[in-house]
Amino acid sequence: MSSQIAHLDKEHQDFLKTLGKNITEIRRQKRMSRLKLSELSGLHTQYLLDVEAGRKNLGIYMIAQIARSLDIPLSELVQNIDLKPMK
Repeated sequence: MSSQIAHLDKEHQDFLKTLGKNITEIRRQKRMSRLKLSELSGLHTQYLLDVEAGRKNLGIYMIAQIARSLDIPLSELVQNIDLKPMK
């Protein structure tokens, strides 16, 4: 496991992995290369690779930048991610 997210709880790690898969899937559906998404979003290609692999804990603004670059609503990136209710 990546040391960048190893300190996070399992739910948080699962969230990042699912978010990364969603980004990858949508990017591929749009026939967009990772390089093109990197250019549009302003994120380094290696950073974007780590995001898609679920190895980066990125902030909401970066997630919004990716959604904007994919020309989708932010909610579409997280629509299939289930979180447990807060205790």
